[in-house]
Amino acid sequence: MWRLWVIVLVTPVVGEEEFLDGEDVGYLERRLDDGRGLGALAMRSRVKGAEVEWGRLQLYQRVEWKPREGQLLFALAERDPGETNWRDFSSFYYQVSGKKGELVVGDLRPSFAAGVIMGRSRRGGMTASVSADDGARLGYRSSGENEALRGAVFRSGWENWQGVLFVGKAMRDGRINEDGHVSSLPTGGYHVTTTEVAGQDLLSVRTGGGRLRWRGEHWQWGVTALGLSFSHPLDLRRAGRTPWGFVGSRQRLGGVDMRFGWGRSRMALEVAGDGVGHWGAVGALGIRVLDRRLRLLARYYTPGFHSFFGGAPGASGMQNELGGIAVLSGRGWRLYAEAYRRPQRSYFVPVAATYATWGAQWARPLGDLSVRGQWQGRWRPRWRDGQLDAERQHKWRLDIDHAAWRWRTEAQRLLVDGRIEWGLLGSTRFKTRWLALHLSRFQTASYATRVYEFEVDLPGSVSIRPLYGSGWRAYALVSAAVGRWSVSARYRLQWDRRLRRYSGLQVDWLGGDVDKR
Repeated sequence: MWRLWVIVLVTPVVGEEEFLDGEDVGYLERRLDDGRGLGALAMRSRVKGAEVEWGRLQLYQRVEWKPREGQLLFALAERDPGETNWRDFSSFYYQVSGKKGELVVGDLRPSFAAGVIMGRSRRGGMTASVSADDGARLGYRSSGENEALRGAVFRSGWENWQGVLFVGKAMRDGRINEDGHVSSLPTGGYHVTTTEVAGQDLLSVRTGGGRLRWRGEHWQWGVTALGLSFSHPLDLRRAGRTPWGFVGSRQRLGGVDMRFGWGRSRMALEVAGDGVGHWGAVGALGIRVLDRRLRLLARYYTPGFHSFFGGAPGASGMQNELGGIAVLSGRGWRLYAEAYRRPQRSYFVPVAATYATWGAQWARPLGDLSVRGQWQGRWRPRWRDGQLDAERQHKWRLDIDHAAWRWRTEAQRLLVDGRIEWGLLGSTRFKTRWLALHLSRFQTASYATRVYEFEVDLPGSVSIRPLYGSGWRAYALVSAAVGRWSVSARYRLQWDRRLRRYSGLQVDWLGGDVDKR
């Protein structure tokens, strides 16, 4: 019977190049938040929840205002389900741009070079890429609660030179051990349990730094300096399971970077160190010949290197990692492979171990149909009974597009502890500008073979759900626009172990002229 579900599937979303998982939600939402401005005056209000109770609802409000040319005011407030305050987290910034430079006061997140010292977002896997160019936006626009720096930044340029100076204070969630040291830095931003509430904004980080960059026709170079001072001493070794974890009450980081481009070739490199023997480096090379493109990316973070504001590629937060990616692509196809090694033990594997991922993609039109197939293999080490074992996983996906209809089938096979488990998904979706209807059938052997499914959600919001067990899932999204007002409503049902409901409502108002940039 299970073979019945390996038939139907949904075409990929914009930018979805690989198989997604739960950790991709934050990355994709930050990418949406960093998108172009909405207009001279724009407001957004969103409410979502599984139960119609005030304390169980997720709230989100945002306003963006351009009072005049060269000025921008941005403010955001949000609350996760179960949190008591209507604005458990808020951020804002005011930006002034002129002939002499750009000044931003409020919540900041600059991005320099490959992001080893300062970056806006990080995602591991085969989509990781390095622009090696400084980010255009300085203000912080995301609802991620443990990433912003509140202060001031000034950026100015003259001829081929550009300089940046910034100062501020960051607040981070933390956990304190019996020695009075901060032993972990949770990033989820949830403040529901007693422990989570007690650790909210526990760690204060005073920050200051600067950057100088020179840019020529074919190449550029830059230097970056960053200083951090913590309100509590940190010991992130996690009870001996990560002996290389950061320890200290302050940190100094310095780095150099360069970028070279000539014809169809590109090269980028950034290297940073903390002055006590810990280094982080990212290098990338891209070559295009006819309709073939080869991209190589290498990264190395020595055990003990920790970048609190970094946003460079990495599988586990830019720590204890030596790895690389190779991608070869052409018109309608793509081959990729990634391998990385933990030079020292990781949290669950007490010895140095190697991880690998490889796969292929192809896409082509077949008459009125658009068809794309994907395959991915993964090898992950496991520590069992005092020995190093392996977990092997293969995933297959077929996407078919026809007019407003999208179909998807996905299957995965997991070999672990000598047994084979399967996870299967079939779904269909109908989508127009104002309506989206979706139905999925899933069946997996356990949570280990869960299938992640990307769903159409409210504008600016991302939903990637882990589906496991046996059940059905359906949702409907309706949108309408009248004048400057736009309203979107979403309702979702899931039948598996029990019947679950989830709904959301969003209202947008757009004033002034739309930003065409």
